[in-house]
Amino acid sequence: MDHRKYLGQAGEEYACRFIEDNGLEVLERNWRDSRRGELDILAREGTNSCRCRGSHTNRHDVRECTGVC
Repeated sequence: MDHRKYLGQAGEEYACRFIEDNGLEVLERNWRDSRRGELDILAREGTNSCRCRGSHTNRHDVRECTGVC
């Protein structure tokens, strides 16, 4: 497996665990819409939905999850 793909999958798994550990329910992973693109994680807290796009860069060791809840 390509190292970048492995790193992406591991990061997504970590993000899902983090989201669930903080009381949200993960509804979908890698959700695709032909007009809007892809969401890495779609989660819900109560009646609110949260869309997450994650990114990671080795060069600066920066991890980001931007979400709209």
